[in-house]
Amino acid sequence: MRRKLRLAWAGFHIVLATAVCGLFCILAALVDWRKRSMWLYSKSWSRWILWSTGLKVQVDGRERLTPGARYIYMPNHNSALDILLAFAILPGSIAFMAKRELFRIPFFGWTLRAVGSIPVDRSNRAQAVRSVERTLVTLARTRVNLVLYPEGTRSRTGELQPLKRGGFVLAIRSALPVVPVVSTGSFQALPPDGLNLTQVPLRLTIGDPIQTRNLTVDDARQLRAEVRSRMEAMLAAPG
Repeated sequence: MRRKLRLAWAGFHIVLATAVCGLFCILAALVDWRKRSMWLYSKSWSRWILWSTGLKVQVDGRERLTPGARYIYMPNHNSALDILLAFAILPGSIAFMAKRELFRIPFFGWTLRAVGSIPVDRSNRAQAVRSVERTLVTLARTRVNLVLYPEGTRSRTGELQPLKRGGFVLAIRSALPVVPVVSTGSFQALPPDGLNLTQVPLRLTIGDPIQTRNLTVDDARQLRAEVRSRMEAMLAAPG
């Protein structure tokens, strides 16, 4: 009974926070086309919802990032909670490359578009290529940081899946540093297909940035291997 009440409480706040913060974000986007103020609304939204869940979050590695710098964050992906953690904790304005289905959700999908996020049709290669080009234009014209889940989809086991090459090609073409990020606990707290919210501690670890400015597309395989190696090391670290 307690879990159901907790989930209902969180569900109420998800709807309310998404409607309120989403509306402000959409209105702000009409005049703030460079997305400079989007961080205020997106972080308020995510922190509001995280508060309603009662989940405690430990963050490690913020000191590895340079204030005001822009990055492509590459986290593992185990749960819908990962989106909240990215908005709430990662510095700066955040945009996502995300599956197109998310953009059809009222207010939430509209907000994703307002902050500069790019829908990706994973079933259509030509559309996916165009999504990459739109993302590069967004990164060139705005000050947003991109969150890109290199696994491509949520893990159904909680284990790190193979990383897709396309995200690393995009990172190299953008010339922005790549930051490996890993979360632990989110899979246990809210599994991909689960409806129960379990109170377990969450931890987000931010790795050292990896420079891409002097890399070429031919280096994408090596960059992918480096990011995976660092993610595995952070997942295996004690604590």
